[in-house]
Amino acid sequence: MKQNWIIDASSLIVLGKADLLKTISPLAECWVVPESVVQEVLEKSAIEPLLSQLSENAKVERQKMRAIEPLIARWNLGEGETEVITLGLNKN
Repeated sequence: MKQNWIIDASSLIVLGKADLLKTISPLAECWVVPESVVQEVLEKSAIEPLLSQLSENAKVERQKMRAIEPLIARWNLGEGETEVITLGLNKN
């Protein structure tokens, strides 16, 4: 059974540069990309080609966060990492 996977900016950028996003695309039913991850990627490159490759065999959902998990917020991580971990905690 395929699941929804949440991807962070570093993974998206590195896998895109390695031309592996189409390869990992079928691993998930839906790839969730937090909006802060989109913004991080946009600081370095265009996001649409990466999302297009990732959506080759799966849905891609950009998700805006409503609230950050307070415990995670205290870790002083970047906004993207904080949202990815919060989404992961809320999905389980």
